[in-house]
Amino acid sequence: MAQYLRLVGKEQETFEQELREQAETQVRRSLALDAFADAEKIGVEPQEVEDEVHKAASGTEEAAAVERLALANPSTMQRAQEVTRERKAMTRLVELATTDGRSSGAKSSKRKEKTAERAETSDTEESRAAPAVATPVAEEEEATS
Repeated sequence: MAQYLRLVGKEQETFEQELREQAETQVRRSLALDAFADAEKIGVEPQEVEDEVHKAASGTEEAAAVERLALANPSTMQRAQEVTRERKAMTRLVELATTDGRSSGAKSSKRKEKTAERAETSDTEESRAAPAVATPVAEEEEATS
């Protein structure tokens, strides 16, 4: 750890404070998105969770084995369910931000889901280098206080 801190030119206290701030931001974003998903009554079907696991495993060398292990692991399945719900909530947020809030069909929904994936950041994903969440306005205001 000391060698890393020297390489990045930081004191341990500064490094720990930065990590703490990042963690707090990630938790606030996750809680805000979860509350939004609750308010919008966004749910996830089992097949959607399995699709998420398949998508995550497909980027590995032994995709079939990784997928089997993931599907058999309750904590992995729980995380896949959370990721899927977050993605759906982000899609709905993008929809609300870019339209009048009404769904405009399956084709539009797929396009908005892709937009939501690009709008995400890495702070709500632990195991994959993919999606997360855009910062809510209230959080930005809180950060400047």
